[in-house]
Amino acid sequence: MYFFDSIMYPFNSDRLVGKLLTGLLLIIIPIINIFGGIILAGYGIKVMRHVMQGDKNLPEFEFGDDFMRGLMVIVGIIVWIIPIVILTIIITLVFGDNILGVFLSMIISLLYTPLQIVAIAKYAASDELGSFFQFGEIFETVTSNMGYVLMLYVNLIAFSFVMGIGIMLGFLLLVIPGVILAVASTFAQYHLIATFAQQVGIGARKSKPKNDEFAF
Repeated sequence: MYFFDSIMYPFNSDRLVGKLLTGLLLIIIPIINIFGGIILAGYGIKVMRHVMQGDKNLPEFEFGDDFMRGLMVIVGIIVWIIPIVILTIIITLVFGDNILGVFLSMIISLLYTPLQIVAIAKYAASDELGSFFQFGEIFETVTSNMGYVLMLYVNLIAFSFVMGIGIMLGFLLLVIPGVILAVASTFAQYHLIATFAQQVGIGARKSKPKNDEFAF
């Protein structure tokens, strides 16, 4: 289980306060918030790259570069959403609301998350938009590493549960700790995704492990 390392990742970084405050401003100030989500998405890509390269500190914000990377992420996500939507519509038209249709839709939803994560991780490692379009390679990475995919879901659930409780308690006790934890949670989630990416062989630091070597 690596979700706890991801939770702790932001808090072990140098110059944490400034980075948390920057993320907070991008979220809460209405005028900045129009572009803040895009900047944070691009910053998340940089977080993933740093983690995959072995850097234990949060990277610095570079608003222009982060904004452009965020735009690329949006384009990449749209590329992956379109076929999923088309498949879902086809399944609904063919099978309606019967059990088989519901089952097929569930399978597609469960596969979509790791496919999208692998696509994003490949972009983070290469910084090339074309990484999103390596459909065959992305699909092969997911289907040949189903043990790691299963552990990804386990870690995502555990991560969401722990951070959700922490954020809720932060808001109940004092609003500011809850907001800070929410921002830190965003950074930590990218660490978790990057850890999964390394396990399936994405990034320069690790070679691809065998499927039966995944660890809790």
